[in-house]
Amino acid sequence: RGATTAAILAAILKDAVTPPSQLNREIPHELDRVILSALEKDRELRVQSAAELRAELLRLRRDSSPQPAVARKSRWPIAAAAAIALLLASLLLLTHRSRPATAHEKRVAILPFENLGAPQDNYFADGMTDEVRGKLASLRGIEVIARASSDQYKGTRKPPREIAQELSVPYLLTGKIRWQKSGQTSRIRLSPELVEISGSGAPVTRWQDEYDSDLSDVFEVQARIATQVARSLEVALGAEQQKELEQRPTSSLVAYDAYLKGLEIFSKGFSTSIDREAAAQFARAVALDPKFAMAWAYLSLSESMRYAWGTKTDDVRDAARTAVEKALALSPELPKALMAAGVYQRVVAQDSSRAIQVFRRGLQIAPDNVDLLRNLGYADEESGQPEQALSVMQRAAELDPRNWQNQLGLAEVFIFLHRPRAARDSAERGLALKSNLNLFEDKVFSYLEEGDLAGARATMAVPPKDMDVTTVVADVASYCDSWVLNDEERAMLLRLTPASFADQKSDWAITLADAYWLAGDVRLARNYAEQADSALQQMIKGAPTAAMPHAFRAYALAILGRNAEAAVEGTRALELTADFNNRARVLRWLSGAYAIAGDQERAIATAEQALKAQTFVTPGYLGIDPHFASLRGDPRFQKLVAGSIEH
Repeated sequence: RGATTAAILAAILKDAVTPPSQLNREIPHELDRVILSALEKDRELRVQSAAELRAELLRLRRDSSPQPAVARKSRWPIAAAAAIALLLASLLLLTHRSRPATAHEKRVAILPFENLGAPQDNYFADGMTDEVRGKLASLRGIEVIARASSDQYKGTRKPPREIAQELSVPYLLTGKIRWQKSGQTSRIRLSPELVEISGSGAPVTRWQDEYDSDLSDVFEVQARIATQVARSLEVALGAEQQKELEQRPTSSLVAYDAYLKGLEIFSKGFSTSIDREAAAQFARAVALDPKFAMAWAYLSLSESMRYAWGTKTDDVRDAARTAVEKALALSPELPKALMAAGVYQRVVAQDSSRAIQVFRRGLQIAPDNVDLLRNLGYADEESGQPEQALSVMQRAAELDPRNWQNQLGLAEVFIFLHRPRAARDSAERGLALKSNLNLFEDKVFSYLEEGDLAGARATMAVPPKDMDVTTVVADVASYCDSWVLNDEERAMLLRLTPASFADQKSDWAITLADAYWLAGDVRLARNYAEQADSALQQMIKGAPTAAMPHAFRAYALAILGRNAEAAVEGTRALELTADFNNRARVLRWLSGAYAIAGDQERAIATAEQALKAQTFVTPGYLGIDPHFASLRGDPRFQKLVAGSIEH
């Protein structure tokens, strides 16, 4: 739309496209994703060929073929998809006619190089793998499977064909490496091999070589491997790309060694202790070489995650900000530095809009960077744009198909979109890769969204074997969902101490207060609510502008029967919600608080708002949550419960 032709053209080039489903709610979300991908402003992020678009639409038609029970919903999608396909295919043929090959034809996985040296040198072999992977991923025309998916094949005995099928790639790069150290001599021996798997024939070696070099030549070896792989895949390298491949990240091998040790620690997972140890190694690296931009970026990431995991101190916040500023000053277009900047905005500054801008800038430089895609998805989700979050999360999962984090991201987006079956599918795929509490919770809550309490309890009864049952019980109940637990689990909950809630006394006390309230034990419920109120008041003193402590306190005050004060705290919580994601959480807690207080007007109003927000509150959930039992005779509440969601 536009008042003039120039305005219309400007809008086509610059303005965000309105998802078709917002104009016609019968349009499936998956078709939304395909259309938006074809209309992407950045040509490198668009569907790359008419054939690729046709395959996407055929896949969509196959996956969404109607079952008899839902045939009434399938009146238009096939015809509409065909029309859209014709239009978009024409556009693609016009805009991509000169493209020599699709990205899929150059899709490669770099498997962990096998360490033939001492076990303590594993970090070096992993670091070399990462560096080669990073250099290849920076090249246009090559699509590289991300680390998390490829690293699962470390030490594997699976044949190349099986790995290639699991990762959907025609090419695998493998290598064997030995770091030889003797006195003042330090050499690396590396034997890389690029294998092609196609058809039913045996894997074919496309390229292999052997390097026996001094450690000081390590960066040259990495560049030569990336160059030879690109040439073997018939990807042309310009002078600028070749220069980038040959760029040395640091002038200090000692700093590089500390950096690789930091990477090994950082890749172990998420926790305060892991991030603290990783930060120490990255800090050592930048102390040895203050111009080491990549180490500065990882230092910022480590400090930001420490802050996110609970170490919310000024020195950690300032360290995260200073490190990313150093990284960007040294290398303004370094994708990892831009990722660190976006993560700082997301989890420290809590500015989702700014984070989205930074992540998008990074993706203009590195369009297939999975970490940037996933974090953009989280930022989109936090800013109230779940459809956009879904699109980028799906792209991340495509590039990194065996990464549980991508499946977790998808499961959470589907939960917020009130698509419980899709959420459950993603959660189950993620759990097949890793036993993770958040994935397990998403599976439980997918049943609650459907109003299926029996399904949720059956899932709770069979957690993954290596998952601590106490942790599961405490975490699910901490959403004030102790009613999901069976009798044995509920008895376990009531025996827990604050230690099971990460020593957060407020979380422990409010959870037990709610559990006793639902059990009809008002005396004990108010005993714990008093403890929660005391802890929350201290929390509010330390962080007066944080919304959630006010929402929690409103809940505690409702249990205490101090309804007027609960209403004041609830109003304050809503005033302080700066982003869409926080507001959804606040609304969910306040709807329960007002229901406990017997304030039907506010309870129904906030429940209605919670239904429209990004939360697991659905009509099905409202129908089984005992907190709302007193509202079930109200026609307005019954109307909310009678609503429908997409399964």
